[in-house]
Amino acid sequence: MNPRVLLIAFLAVGGLGGLLFFRVLTRPVEKPPGPPPIVMARVMVSTHVINIGDFVRLDGNVTPKSLPASEVPADAVRDTPDGLDGVDGAVMQEKIASGTILRSSQIVREGSPGFLAAALKPNMRAISVQVTPVSSVGGLVQPGDRVDLILTQTMRTPTGGQSVSARGIASGLRVIGVDQDLSPEGVQPDVSSKNKTRKADRDPAPTRAPLPTTVTLEVTAEQAVAINVATDMGRIALAIRSSQDGDNALASVIEDKQVGEVAAVNESGATVRVYNGAAGSINVQF
Repeated sequence: MNPRVLLIAFLAVGGLGGLLFFRVLTRPVEKPPGPPPIVMARVMVSTHVINIGDFVRLDGNVTPKSLPASEVPADAVRDTPDGLDGVDGAVMQEKIASGTILRSSQIVREGSPGFLAAALKPNMRAISVQVTPVSSVGGLVQPGDRVDLILTQTMRTPTGGQSVSARGIASGLRVIGVDQDLSPEGVQPDVSSKNKTRKADRDPAPTRAPLPTTVTLEVTAEQAVAINVATDMGRIALAIRSSQDGDNALASVIEDKQVGEVAAVNESGATVRVYNGAAGSINVQF
């Protein structure tokens, strides 16, 4: 065979082999498929411990949080308009720890059957007392407040005159309803956003709420009986307690002749804010 033909054949075969080898070396390495993206879901979780009978507050004890959908139970309360419907003001049926996902099975929404019973702490009762604008602290008392009950009596003296006395009959009672409202007046959930807004902030001219005529209180069985008797003995008035007050001692009996002997609360000359119902407030210096 002609040496030239052989040389050309060898060169052709070598070139083809080199081209194939080069293609093998430069071929992109296929990466293995990565894990699928994690699907997230926004749910409501507790910001602190919520006890049985506590009201759920969208701007207080629960907050939205994004979690993997695989970790979210089927009945979790989701951060959507439909999911949050009726959640604000609902009552807890179970105690949950801080950071726990809120579940629909753990709450009773306002207006649902058994809502009032669920709002009560274990072994407690609900009793309503009739109030006036004065006895209800100018209509400022709201669900969730703690109040003392004061009984005022007018009695005849042996000489034919009249004597007025007052005493505390129950202290530290939780207000669970004002008239038929079980949620704080003027606050409505805004489920279209993350935060809850006050009705007064959205409505430049809000309608003034009517003054309450009844207040429903959470009491023990013995207190329910005592309050029922006290309503026929005289006038019942409510005194709102400070949220930082842990003393539930009852006020002592004060008679009309002792009124001037009661020690002043502001002996240091402090300024006191006086609320005039829903009309506003003023500062008074003592």
